[in-house]
Amino acid sequence: MELRAVTGNNFLPRTKLTSEDKKLKEACQQFETILAQQMLTAMQGSTKMFGNGFGGEYFQSLFQEQLAKKLSENELGLSKVLFEQLKVVESNK
Repeated sequence: MELRAVTGNNFLPRTKLTSEDKKLKEACQQFETILAQQMLTAMQGSTKMFGNGFGGEYFQSLFQEQLAKKLSENELGLSKVLFEQLKVVESNK
């Protein structure tokens, strides 16, 4: 039995990205960022890293947003797999 890694472009042959593909890829990356931000929010829960009150909550949300962006820039891998799967579904229509 042969096992193949899910990472990489195993599902689709390498082709140039069309403008629609670029939009889909960007949407997948944005989804990954939002998901990472939601995970960070849940993980930090009641931790008040920046203090209590509106200011603390505001700065904590900004921190989580930037941290999520940096995490997804380094690719958690979800956006890549999601993009590839959506392209496979699209090509089967």
